[in-house]
Amino acid sequence: DTCDDAICVKTQPQGRSCEDVAVTNCVLRTACVALKLGANESFQDMRNVVMSNCTVRGSHRAIGIYSFNGATVENVSVDNVVCDTRAALMCTRPIHIDLRHRDRSRAPGAIRNVRMNGLLATSNGRCLLTAAPGQMLEDILLRDVILRYPCVDDPALSAERIGGGQFSAENPWARQERAALVVENARNLQIDNFCPRWPTSPTVPADWTFARKAANGTQAWFSPADWQLAVDVPFAAVSARNVQGGCLDTRNLSGYQGAEPLCEQGCSWEL
Repeated sequence: DTCDDAICVKTQPQGRSCEDVAVTNCVLRTACVALKLGANESFQDMRNVVMSNCTVRGSHRAIGIYSFNGATVENVSVDNVVCDTRAALMCTRPIHIDLRHRDRSRAPGAIRNVRMNGLLATSNGRCLLTAAPGQMLEDILLRDVILRYPCVDDPALSAERIGGGQFSAENPWARQERAALVVENARNLQIDNFCPRWPTSPTVPADWTFARKAANGTQAWFSPADWQLAVDVPFAAVSARNVQGGCLDTRNLSGYQGAEPLCEQGCSWEL
């Protein structure tokens, strides 16, 4: 039970790689990231990591995988996670993967060979898979991800004003895109049985109602007008930009408020 990251695999500039890690059978409550690899401390490689059989409550991000400073993050398996993002925080994300090249004194890093299987999430936010321009996430598999929405927050209203160093800073399109799953710059992405379940009522449930929310990692505060989705604003199931190779199972995709299930820009994958 913590306000900061709960379980986090990191590597330091003068350290060694972090390999062969198993995390299982955990009950976690955090206002930040529950199961995390990298971010600011991603200087050396991280590989051969298994995270499984966990429940997560009140998290800003249930699963976060990041390489900002040259680390190769590979061979990661996340299985059987039940989570919710019910927190007074902006732009929650059940899944967030982000690849950047922030430390230019080091060679670019990579995120590849990542499998997420069996995620049951209750959320008002989106899953984001992003790589900075010129980089690509590689060989990512999402299977059996069920995302239930008691309500939907609108990222386009405030994404430009939300700071913090772990919000896909080099992908402004993805930060604001209205979809349950947003992907930008990926190679060989496979999505099998991704199931958004949209709100059944326009009324926000009482336990998901907040007078104000904070932006994670900053001291900025926002009011409901900064996140509430208008009733006539469409929200897609999947929106993808520059996905090269892989396949998308479209059988269980549905849009919200009249949206098409799938939006694509510059993609070449099998549907």
